[in-house]
Amino acid sequence: MDNLKQTHLGWAVNSLKNAIRTFLPLGYIPIGDVCIDNARKVELILLADSGDNIIELVAPIDDSSPVSDILKRNGPTPYHVCFSIDVEKSFDDCKKDFEKNGFIVLQEPAPAPLLEGKDVVFLYSQHIGLIELVLNRKEI
Repeated sequence: MDNLKQTHLGWAVNSLKNAIRTFLPLGYIPIGDVCIDNARKVELILLADSGDNIIELVAPIDDSSPVSDILKRNGPTPYHVCFSIDVEKSFDDCKKDFEKNGFIVLQEPAPAPLLEGKDVVFLYSQHIGLIELVLNRKEI
């Protein structure tokens, strides 16, 4: 777990268009285009400021999206922090370390269209909530 690097903050929103318009005066601009992730039933876009801060706006496509539940409970809100991690072969290489530290793996790694098809996995900690890991495969 020593090769983690924070990459972005995930923010649940009802409307990408309205959220982008609201983040613009705060110094954030879109980087890339809107992406549809049908597997997770969300549309997404990355925004960046002039520093190293990146926000991933996540809006549900329909009520069956997990993000819909977050919005119903909390309204628009930051809800996950994303880290990248280098793995040699598979997530199994580091999965045990996360579990030893109290994380529950919520799903098996799956490609994320917004992140160039890299595999991502979501984990949950009762102490800090939801994190996303982007798996960077290292060549051996």
